[in-house]
Amino acid sequence: MKQHCISHMGRATLWTGLVLSSLAFGQTPANFTYTYVGMPLPIPVQDTGVGLLMGVTVPRGIYIQKVTVTVDIAYPQVGDLNVFLFSPEGTRTKLVEKNCGRQGTLSNITFDDSAPTKYSDVCPAESGGSWQGNEPLSNFSGQYAIGLWTLFVQNNGSNDNFGWAVSYSITITGSLTPLPSTSSLKSRSAVTTGPLFSPQTVVNQASLERGPIAPGEIISIFGLQLGPTPPVSAPAGASLPTNLGGVSVMIGGTTAPITYASFLRVNAVVPTFLPPGTTTTIVVTSNGQASKSISVGVSSSAVGILTRSPVGDGDAIVFNTDSNENKEGSGAATGSQVKVRAVGLGATSPPVPDGEPPPAPGPAVSTTVSASIAGVPATVVSAALVPGLPGVYEVTLMVPNGIPSGAVPLVITTPTGASQKGVRMWVQ
Repeated sequence: MKQHCISHMGRATLWTGLVLSSLAFGQTPANFTYTYVGMPLPIPVQDTGVGLLMGVTVPRGIYIQKVTVTVDIAYPQVGDLNVFLFSPEGTRTKLVEKNCGRQGTLSNITFDDSAPTKYSDVCPAESGGSWQGNEPLSNFSGQYAIGLWTLFVQNNGSNDNFGWAVSYSITITGSLTPLPSTSSLKSRSAVTTGPLFSPQTVVNQASLERGPIAPGEIISIFGLQLGPTPPVSAPAGASLPTNLGGVSVMIGGTTAPITYASFLRVNAVVPTFLPPGTTTTIVVTSNGQASKSISVGVSSSAVGILTRSPVGDGDAIVFNTDSNENKEGSGAATGSQVKVRAVGLGATSPPVPDGEPPPAPGPAVSTTVSASIAGVPATVVSAALVPGLPGVYEVTLMVPNGIPSGAVPLVITTPTGASQKGVRMWVQ
């Protein structure tokens, strides 16, 4: 199974959101609050050697007098984590650096130089509260706030623990002033560089797990400066474009169809010609600026179950025999059939041209597919592409008799691995 890890800047429907709480002009100091409003991001395990980045863009020339930051991180052991804040000029302030061991929480914790106590001296178990960080946020005083602010979260202590960076906000106290010349702002280099991403930030669009990509799989590429703000989605029910919002993605030297493009995330369909067992390259180009070429492995399949959750767990997208959505209060009867939506099941027969809506009936998957419901093997009736939905598969299963009612685990398996953990369906 692929690891639950990605390193990037925004989670699924990710985009850099700006929420401005107050405006002031002239030299009177005021508070300006900007909040990351993308999806939560999974924190990579230690062995990946990478962290995740969450970006918030400040669009105004605020001369900084004070900065406070509130983080919301759901992780079981604070002592594993490094949490740093970077200004657009590249200045770093360490908020937490492998402090607190098994104690403490980073749920809605505010770091403020005015707080009476350092976070690492107390390691609070309750969410909320205001604390000093390991280093002073006054490191940013005297700079101009315009540009990309980045929260860096790194698991530097465990391969067993798993959690999410949910969100953060920064509040800048200062005055709106005319900006100095462009040449004197180091932040300009951070704003004008091309798309940035890494092999660890290329993940399955459904599971958000990294690993080899598969022909026909919808992948998500997380990074910085990948595409437009606000995001752009491809029109439904039509052939997918190879340029969306000024963004194109080259995979193996071929321009791939795109379903979604934003500043922090691009979704693309892997070309079907890629041979499994090889390595290929990915390049993202946004408004004429190309990223570095990164290399990823290719597998025959990379299955992920589509879920209602933006983080790839919880209720699967499943339809009961009566075509009603499978959910709490509308579970499937044992002995009935259900249809499970997924991505990454690989080649089909006959093949479908890249980015084209599959015809009806949907072409069947070429690889062997198995499944379990509530830990019990479930008969796979069929596995095929969904007509009209490029890159989306539907696996029809028989719900085993004798399994318990309620929410039960759901797993789909191919010869190259299983779908993500934490996915469920409902049985009545």
